[in-house]
Amino acid sequence: MKPTSVICTVGTSLKNSFKDEINNKPLNKKIQKSILSKLTKLSLDDRRCGAEINSINSMLQKGYIKDPSAIYFLVSDTKDGQFFGDLVRIFLSSKFKNAECLKVEGLIDTDFKKFKNHGLKSLVKSISNLVRKEKALGRDIVINSTGGFKAQISFAGLIGQVLHVPVYYQFEAFNEVIELPPMPVFFDYHLWLKYFGLFDELEKELQIEEDKSYMPLDQRIYPLLDIEEIDGKEYWAISPMGQLFYEGFIEDFAITVKNFLPPEIPLNEKWKKPNFEDENEGRHKGLKEYLYAILELPYVKGIYTHYFNPALSRANRFRKSSKGKINQIEGWYTFREALTKFDIITTATTEEQRQAVLFDLTRRFIKKRKGENLL
Repeated sequence: MKPTSVICTVGTSLKNSFKDEINNKPLNKKIQKSILSKLTKLSLDDRRCGAEINSINSMLQKGYIKDPSAIYFLVSDTKDGQFFGDLVRIFLSSKFKNAECLKVEGLIDTDFKKFKNHGLKSLVKSISNLVRKEKALGRDIVINSTGGFKAQISFAGLIGQVLHVPVYYQFEAFNEVIELPPMPVFFDYHLWLKYFGLFDELEKELQIEEDKSYMPLDQRIYPLLDIEEIDGKEYWAISPMGQLFYEGFIEDFAITVKNFLPPEIPLNEKWKKPNFEDENEGRHKGLKEYLYAILELPYVKGIYTHYFNPALSRANRFRKSSKGKINQIEGWYTFREALTKFDIITTATTEEQRQAVLFDLTRRFIKKRKGENLL
């Protein structure tokens, strides 16, 4: 099945083609209109049309895109990037049913640290979300990584490989795009289960103080973390590569997780309802329904709540139980300003089984996205 949608990274290749029109003037609608007028007089394979237009035209001409549905232009976090991205969007909008420009936060060429720590991670999230969105709509998608910063181009290609999305690129000396060959990307599920809780925490908190419970770290984890010392303390954050493999893991492991989950509980051993030990039953809107949905899972024996605060709001989450029991997972449920904490009793007997449960609960109740049927 050929793709119907495209993610296209965008640079400023048109800036060099139309220097006379720009001539150090402020970029505005008048200049945009002038460039668009001249573009319409050129053949779409003319180099003056820029890398993005040339490559998209080549993909359409070669039949790499069937029944063009949507194209998403990912532009840098700069005025030039947004101006030329919107220009390309307007020019190519007639080729697709839907054309959008999306700014990638932090993707700038004036601050290396921001580009590395924020921009590339935003690029991973943007592409991952678009891939999920299109899959939920039943459409295949492809990445055109021809335009943009060199680091952005190469990273977009790697993202496609990890998410199993075809990636196309048009080299400057070539007249047509080529599909980049797949790389041998391998997920060590045992390693990822061991550190899933850590990376899920970093997804929510962005940066945490060194977590001794994960020490010593496996050497293979270090490239996936940004480690910084501040005032004598070590802090961890997820690196762009870590963000990419976290997103890839979420996608791939959702299919494989059943092989790692603990055994089912006989129906006669299951609790019929959650135990509200703090007597807050009915005081927290939506809590009862949330807990009953969790109790339906085959590896969940029972649930009891142990903390309620009517004036504390935190993001919903799952993590290892503070009780230290291998068969228990702690969950948080928030509605408006109220927070309930509860423990889930499972059939897990090993750390790997507990981590598989942690992942499964997270993907079902936290990572579930509109249009996805994860349950």
